Amino acid sequence: MKLQTRPRTNKISNVQIAFMATEALWNNKLRTSLTMLGVIIGISSVIAITSVGQGVQKSTEEQLKALGTNVLLVLSGASRSGGVSQGSGFCYYSYLG
Repeated sequence: MKLQTRPRTNKISNVQIAFMATEALWNNKLRTSLTMLGVIIGISSVIAITSVGQGVQKSTEEQLKALGTNVLLVLSGASRSGGVSQGSGFCYYSYLG
């Protein structure tokens, strides 16, 4: 007759996990600092680019509002797709800001 044994489960507490993670970070100081530097530079560049984009958008909206309602819009030449013209090169209309 064969005895049934339960599979062994090694449970690690959260405190042990935190200790091992801290020890690994401390032992790899250069890797840790370079990773932190990369994350800091990445996040700050995304924030800067987003801020610049929003600033340009607001500036453009203010310039369009300053033009008034009687605006002539000139578009580039007509586009063609498969030999079919997609429209005229310019159009007149009033911009209602």
